[in-house]
Amino acid sequence: MKRLLLNLLTALSLLLCVAACVLWVRSYWVPEQWSALYKLPGKRVPGVAGNWERRRFVGWSNGRLVFYDNEHPDDVWGNRPRPPPSCRYQRGTILGQLRLDNVGSSAVGYSTPNGRRSLSLGGFGYASVPAQVIPAPSPPVPVPGMAGGYYGDETIAGQRLVSLPLWLPAFLTAILPVVRAWRWRGRRARRRRAGAGALPCPRCGYDLRATPGRCPECGTATTPGVTAG
Repeated sequence: MKRLLLNLLTALSLLLCVAACVLWVRSYWVPEQWSALYKLPGKRVPGVAGNWERRRFVGWSNGRLVFYDNEHPDDVWGNRPRPPPSCRYQRGTILGQLRLDNVGSSAVGYSTPNGRRSLSLGGFGYASVPAQVIPAPSPPVPVPGMAGGYYGDETIAGQRLVSLPLWLPAFLTAILPVVRAWRWRGRRARRRRAGAGALPCPRCGYDLRATPGRCPECGTATTPGVTAG
């Protein structure tokens, strides 16, 4: 039963590894994303009226896997019932090009959002900013092309972004199949040597014909009453 379960886990890990490799290569040719949209009942931010929505995305492009979500006000529905949560697929996403500095960035003239965090290391990244309202610039900043128009308060959606290289899931899912294949190769080599008259060590495969009591390579005891040092 244990061996059967291990074989099933190895097969599943191998399938996931192949899928991750295909997605890794495909991401350079076909940017894609899945997204889900649903409302947040009772979610409020001071200075903003109306209901709030959460949008969650997972996308891949240019060898990067990106998880992104935001919380944003939506005044369209008011108190009327909303449609059920939607989930959709889309080709041609910009999530793979989304950088940490884009999270919580505001228009020219506004101050930097409060509570913004960002971390990047070796292709891995994380950034977040809480939902908030940034007061209008002082002195007022005119809106280009709009006579007498000035920028007002800006609502910053709560945002989180996590990015990682697509080689990571391919590497992690390849560990178990590689280890199992390496051990199978070792067992096969020991059986072949034993068939040729050798006495292989059960642990490392060293020929024990000259030292049948203990393996000089790994110290494994092969005679009852002898312990490995």
